[in-house]
Amino acid sequence: MLSLLIGSPCPAWEDIKDIMQDYPNAAVYIDGNDTIQLVKVTDVDEFYVTTSVLVSPRYLKTTKLKYIKLSKYVAFPSFDEKVIKKLKELKSWHAIEYYEGDTFIGGWLLYDCRDCERKQKMHLEVNVDLPTDEMIKRHIQIHDM
Repeated sequence: MLSLLIGSPCPAWEDIKDIMQDYPNAAVYIDGNDTIQLVKVTDVDEFYVTTSVLVSPRYLKTTKLKYIKLSKYVAFPSFDEKVIKKLKELKSWHAIEYYEGDTFIGGWLLYDCRDCERKQKMHLEVNVDLPTDEMIKRHIQIHDM
């Protein structure tokens, strides 16, 4: 059934949530036309394994994360190395950083949180064009809610 979503217009968050209700971990990635390009689901709760729903930031250069649900974490991508370095220093935060040689290409920030859909959605809505300090501040505010 999930394969039928590929190539279709992306539904609203609530509709995706209904579709993914049987999966503890799920993610939907879209292109610039709001068309679903990738759907990943797994019952493995660890974010650092190859079966994770998280993709390489290289893939996020051409797609956007539209929906994500992790049973134990909140997760969001970042292409700002300073944001990742600062937030991963905080208690309960984790980071996955990707480099090509010495060049940072992006990463994921995660923190421990169960059933945190509201926070998850808010992190994805943070404007990536904010100055670095503002972006850090906004993500910390959402975390602390």
